[in-house]
Amino acid sequence: GDQLIVETNSGLVRGLTKTVFGREVHVFYGIPFAKPPVGPLRFRRPVAVDPWHGVYDATTLPNSCYQERYEYFPGFEGEEMWNPNTNISEDCLYLNLWVPQRLRIRHKSSSEENTNRPKVPVLIWIYGGGYMSGTATLDVYDADMVAANSDVIVASMQYRVGAFGFFYL
Repeated sequence: GDQLIVETNSGLVRGLTKTVFGREVHVFYGIPFAKPPVGPLRFRRPVAVDPWHGVYDATTLPNSCYQERYEYFPGFEGEEMWNPNTNISEDCLYLNLWVPQRLRIRHKSSSEENTNRPKVPVLIWIYGGGYMSGTATLDVYDADMVAANSDVIVASMQYRVGAFGFFYL
């Protein structure tokens, strides 16, 4: 798709524009919402990401969080489709967004103009997996069709699962 750049509170982000069912959808994969939970941040609550300089590339799917793979029935597509489809890493706290082009909010310079913007609904998708497995990057969770066919922004995020996610010290 075509690339676009938007401004966020953390910095500039590059995403993609896809045409789905004849409608444009702006897609942003892997926007960090927390610092990588490694080293002293492992087994701690997420810490907000620091603003970045330059343009953050949000055009590829992010890492999946550490987890066990389903391998009870090797070769069975109905099981393997739930296994992570991206690299597995502790650095996995990322957000994905699908924004219908017609809902994209343009940057306004005046705070008065900002308060008069129309409200936009957001559907937040949190994947399942019993807190032991799962990833927002699976093909079955690609929300471009939902965004193209509705007036809603779709957001999904990665969260740590298993001991890495719920074992706070």
